[in-house]
Amino acid sequence: MEVPDRALSQEEIDALLAAIPDPGQMPQPAEGFGKADNVRRYDFRAPDRFSKEQVRTLQMVYSAVGRHFSSALSAALRSSVVVSFVHIEQSTFGDFSDMLSEGNVTTVVTMDPLPGRCLVQFDMKVLLAAVDRLLGGLGKPIKADQDRELTDIEAKLIYSLLHHFENAMREAWATLLEVHPSVSEISTRNQMLQIALPTDAAVMVVFEIRIHDLAGMMSICMPHEFLKPVVPRLTPQAWIAAGGSGLSSQARELVEYHVERVPVTLSAALGTAQLTVRDLVDLHVGDVIVLNSTVSDEVSVLIENEEKYRAWPGVVKNKRAIKIARVLEDDGWL
Repeated sequence: MEVPDRALSQEEIDALLAAIPDPGQMPQPAEGFGKADNVRRYDFRAPDRFSKEQVRTLQMVYSAVGRHFSSALSAALRSSVVVSFVHIEQSTFGDFSDMLSEGNVTTVVTMDPLPGRCLVQFDMKVLLAAVDRLLGGLGKPIKADQDRELTDIEAKLIYSLLHHFENAMREAWATLLEVHPSVSEISTRNQMLQIALPTDAAVMVVFEIRIHDLAGMMSICMPHEFLKPVVPRLTPQAWIAAGGSGLSSQARELVEYHVERVPVTLSAALGTAQLTVRDLVDLHVGDVIVLNSTVSDEVSVLIENEEKYRAWPGVVKNKRAIKIARVLEDDGWL
């Protein structure tokens, strides 16, 4: 239907103007509306899917993962291994993919009954140092082309190390949910591993793995859909109530195993003497220094320069020896 092309009459114009409400009668916005302190910036490309409380709970969970993994690797490699939690943040899967370095080892991990998968990347040089240690070496990284694929032997040994990572994840997650972690794939080609859309929200956790003087990073990426079933349980209260801050019996045994094999220095002191600097300068071969103890006195036994025992000196099979006579405590004799 065509609209007639004509101008409004003066009466029609007056009627339209009369229908406009008076400015004083128009509704006013609420007080404080539009002020800068009431405005919250929101990024629709990277939405926050987790609250700060939920992120803190995940931090506690993965701090426990680091402790369990550190104990297990130390026992497996018979060497000092420290897995330290570095930081946790929310981002997108695309941002995590951009951070991945080609040539490092990236694994796909499933955690039944959680849906989907998560990615874990390990620094290649740290894993190769662990492989060297398993093969009887000193734990030094194997010099190799970072762009090459893993050999069958290296892949088998790395799978055995990742079995300890699976156990660490199982132990740490036990307070929230009984899960069954499993490494389903290993690759050095990051572009081949896509477990979520680039815009999907995700949580990234970063660790440092240190084997003696060698350090490298371990990064974990968990898409939102992967964590969605446990989001209601991600509260510090639930974690603490379930005993999440303590060590499991298996982890405690591993810690005790490692601590019991730490070497310590034990020494026995026959006695002491006070000399002046002049006396020290004038010392020659054959000079006799008189100590503050007699031949019938007990000798002091020190552990890492701390006196802990008293003992009797003697000889066993033509070697000097001591027989413990007393045990010292900080507050006196036993």
